[in-house]
Amino acid sequence: MQVISHRGYHARHTENTLPAIRAAMELGVAGVEVDIQLAGDGSIAVIHDATTARLWADPRPISAHSAESLAALGTGEDRIPTLDEVLQLSADYNIPIILDQKSPEVALAALGLLKIKGLEGRVAFCGELPGLIEVRQHSARTEIYLNDEGLFTPDIRILANLKPSAINPQFFGVSLGLVTSAHAFGLDVSCWTPNSEPELRAMAALGVDKVMTDNVELALELVQ
Repeated sequence: MQVISHRGYHARHTENTLPAIRAAMELGVAGVEVDIQLAGDGSIAVIHDATTARLWADPRPISAHSAESLAALGTGEDRIPTLDEVLQLSADYNIPIILDQKSPEVALAALGLLKIKGLEGRVAFCGELPGLIEVRQHSARTEIYLNDEGLFTPDIRILANLKPSAINPQFFGVSLGLVTSAHAFGLDVSCWTPNSEPELRAMAALGVDKVMTDNVELALELVQ
């Protein structure tokens, strides 16, 4: 079972920041999942929420910010990075990232950046279905994790359209039937976010291929 860090190693660093992502990579994870939002100047910000209120004490939506105003909310590397910066970190450590997108607009913006940088097909996407559909329509090579409710294999029409490499439900939606049928279709099963030891052990027992977890150190210890 591969361990993917969910929003970086944010037990010790602010989630989705360069220190959190770097710390996870230095622990030896198989990948890092990060969230992306589209800023008002067209830049791609690595942040989960639609506003900067929760972590950065600023109530404005991401769409009201520029890359510069987002960066100014933090100090040093403890700030909201751009996707460009995260891609560079991924290259430095040779550890892939998975982009959790929330809309077709940010998904296509990210895909466009990847194409410009020659990274199409080397960065995976997960998240909301409309954005995943747009990614697949504009790129046959991009890896897709299909977020799903779990328990049963997704609609065959969605699988045929998206051609995902993995089904990616929340962990309590994982069942033995789902894992067995997904593997029969040649698909991996990824899930988010089992964090306790019983949850992680249960996923391993069910044959889950990848876990996106906040408890990176524990997960790595259990799979070694």
